Amino acid sequence: MPPRIRIPPIDRVYHPGAKFSLFEPTTIPSVPDRLFNNDVFEPYSDVNFEQSDRARIVDTPVEMCVEHDVAYDKSLPALFSIVLNEKLSVGRQKHAAQVWSAHAAGKDDKLLAVRLYDPLYYASPDMDNYTDRFALRDRLVATEHAVYTRLQHLQGETLPRFRGVFVAEVPACGKAPARYIYAIVLEYVPGQDIRQLMEAGDGEKTCLLHKAALIDAVAKIFHVIVQVGVHLDDTADRNTIIQLEPIPAAQNFCSCITCPLRNLLDIDHTLLQATGETRPALPASVASKYAPRIVLIDMEHVRLIPVAKQPPNLASCQRHVAGRWGNFPWMVDAFDELKELFPASDILENQLADLDEEPENV
Repeated sequence: MPPRIRIPPIDRVYHPGAKFSLFEPTTIPSVPDRLFNNDVFEPYSDVNFEQSDRARIVDTPVEMCVEHDVAYDKSLPALFSIVLNEKLSVGRQKHAAQVWSAHAAGKDDKLLAVRLYDPLYYASPDMDNYTDRFALRDRLVATEHAVYTRLQHLQGETLPRFRGVFVAEVPACGKAPARYIYAIVLEYVPGQDIRQLMEAGDGEKTCLLHKAALIDAVAKIFHVIVQVGVHLDDTADRNTIIQLEPIPAAQNFCSCITCPLRNLLDIDHTLLQATGETRPALPASVASKYAPRIVLIDMEHVRLIPVAKQPPNLASCQRHVAGRWGNFPWMVDAFDELKELFPASDILENQLADLDEEPENV
């Protein structure tokens, strides 16, 4: 029996400057038909998971990944090539995809975000516990493709623009031959995620109103997407990019002189009314020019759900996001006050509570 090919170190395969040719896939994995019979599709829950198989799975040979290569028409040339720039940190730590900023070869000025689903190197160590990493790959790609299709109307605004699903050629490395994996290419959204914004601006000094405005902004996105059958499990602060344009100092949006967002982030008028805060009205021309763009950048941890006849209302979504953010260092001190600002409104919140329960693995 020939010796197994050693798995190359990941930093020899994925690193700044690494080049990958992208091809059109023969097929794109699809979401099971049962989803449309009022079932929830959660990609992680249906994949066989057994802790006892860890040793066998860690030693998955390169040959097995080659055997499960993604198919494409080898008679056709590559559509284009990408060059990796920088590894990106998004959402939860538990991820299957390698996520990088990249640029199309020969077009250094136009950045993309690429998610590489390589079964040989899932991004989190605990991903190695999945006994069928190839089924997991297919489910994740199917889910992400379905999500961006459902949310096409939000692309370029509250979601990155979806550029497509491709087959990426992983170049040969050492004795490991070239392999072919799925790659999802998206618009690269520059800016700081909310966690970076809070850490850079001393989040503990951020006023209650601005913290509430951030919750409100993410809750409004959540509210829109859940109405079309997409439930976002990952509402972490690092999953939300906010693009801010500094506004002249005369346009202060809160009365807290120590708030780092005082002249950066406009606050929704309803929040101002709720707390009695006052400020001069912002001219429409200025508001339009400086309106922040808030973007959810990671759709790996989602569930596709039946479209409810009566979806959760906005107040329930605000409460949901506030609850998810309650343990962030920059939010802890203000959490009790924020709970009063976003009170539970009606029984529709129970729908979100039910969806938050961890699904059982089968």
